[in-house]
Amino acid sequence: MNAGTGGSVELNIYGGNFKGHIYGSSIQANKVDGNITVTVSGGDFSQFISMDGSIVSDRFTSVLDLTRYGGSSLVARSNNFSKVLTVKGEVSSKKAADVFLSGSFTSADGVTLPYRYYLPEDYETSDKTYPVFLYMHGASSIGADNNKHLTSAGAALVNQVLNSEYDCIILAPQCSTWWTQYPGSSVFADLMQNESQPQGELHAAAELLNLFLREYRADTSRVYVNGSSLGGGATWALVAWYPEVFAAAVPFAGTGAIGGAEAIASRYVNTPIWTFHGDVDTTLPAEGTRQLVAAIQAAGGNVIYTEMAGYGHNIWPAAAATEGLVDWIFAQVNDDFVNTLPEVSAPLQPAVTSAALVETTPAAVETTTVPETTAVFETTAVTTSVLTVTTAPQADTAEEVGDTPVILILCITIAVALAVTAGIVICRKKRI
Repeated sequence: MNAGTGGSVELNIYGGNFKGHIYGSSIQANKVDGNITVTVSGGDFSQFISMDGSIVSDRFTSVLDLTRYGGSSLVARSNNFSKVLTVKGEVSSKKAADVFLSGSFTSADGVTLPYRYYLPEDYETSDKTYPVFLYMHGASSIGADNNKHLTSAGAALVNQVLNSEYDCIILAPQCSTWWTQYPGSSVFADLMQNESQPQGELHAAAELLNLFLREYRADTSRVYVNGSSLGGGATWALVAWYPEVFAAAVPFAGTGAIGGAEAIASRYVNTPIWTFHGDVDTTLPAEGTRQLVAAIQAAGGNVIYTEMAGYGHNIWPAAAATEGLVDWIFAQVNDDFVNTLPEVSAPLQPAVTSAALVETTPAAVETTTVPETTAVFETTAVTTSVLTVTTAPQADTAEEVGDTPVILILCITIAVALAVTAGIVICRKKRI
C-alpha cells in the first residue's frame, strides 16, 4: 500500500537482506486498522533500522514472533508491539502512548504546552527519588494532539528507556510552532549573547521541567535530555541555556548549522554528551554537528560523537538501539546541580489518564560495557537504507487522543436523564 488503510496483516519473513524500515503502523502514511502478526524465520537484519508495530486502536494487538529466529538485535530495534516472542520467552513491553499520563501547562507569559509524562510503577508506594528523562520531539510532531510526539519514530529512545531496567520520570512536552534556532549557527550565538533566557515554547518547556523537579520526587543530580531533529536542536539549546541542570544530553541529528560553534562551546564543557548524526543527512547536514563537537572538544568538553555511515536524517531507531547507550545515560551524575531553570508559580494540574493504561513487565536488559565519557570521534559503518519512510502527522481525532471513554460516559448520562424526565430513551450510537 502507499498512503492507504488496510485491515489485519500477517507478514512472514523467511530470508532476505533488510536495510530499511518495516512499518505496519498507525503513525505513517500507511495505516493498519486491525491485528498485526510478524513472524521472522530467517534473514539478515544486521543493517536493519527499525520495525514498528503500532496499531490504530487498543481493540487490536500486534505480535512479533522471533521464536524461529536466533538473532536478538531485532528486539532492540522493534517498537510498539503488544507482544514480542523470542526463543527465551515472551518479552513484554510498554508502549509510551498507552502508559503515559496527559497534562497541559501554561507558562508565566501565556504559552500553553500539552505534555505527556510517565511515573514509575512504584512511585505511589515508595518514598525514593527518581531520575528525570526529558524528551524533545522533532518537527513532524508539532501540534496540539498530545499524542503524535510519543508515537513518532523520533521517540525511539523514549521507548528504550521506558522498557529498560531504570525507573525514572519521563516528561515529553509538545510544541505548536517551533522549539528553537539551531545551535551552532551565528544566529543562535547572538541570541544567547543578547538574551538571558530562551523565548517562546522552549522557555515554557524549561518552566515545565522546573515544575516537575519541584512537584515530583526528582533526583536532581540525574536529569537527562534527549531529542530528535528539531528536538535534537532543542536538546543542544537547553544544555547551552542551563548547563548546570543536566547530567547528560543525547541529541540525535540536532543541528546542521555552522558558523557559531566556537561562541557557545564553553557552555557544554561540564555536561556529558553523546550525539549521533547520519553522514549523508540532507535535512540537517552532519557538518553542523561535526563543527559543534570539534569546538566542544577544543574547549575541553566531554562529548562522544557517533557518525552513522550511510544514514540520512531518520536515524532515530538505529541510534536509540546503540548498545550501551541507555546504560551510559543513567551512569551520568551531576553532583554540581544548580537550578537555573525559569521560576514557575503555576500549580501542577491533575493528571488525565491515557485511553488504555496497561501493566506490563519491563524487558530484560543485558549487561553491557558502558563507554568511558571521554571526547572521541566514532564512526559506525552502516549501509545506506534502501527504504526511506517520512513520518506523517497523525489525524487529530478523539479516538487517537483517547477522549472516546469520556464522550461515551457523557452520552450515557444524557440518555438516563431523558429517560427519567420523559420516559423515552433515545439510543444512538455514534463513532467518534
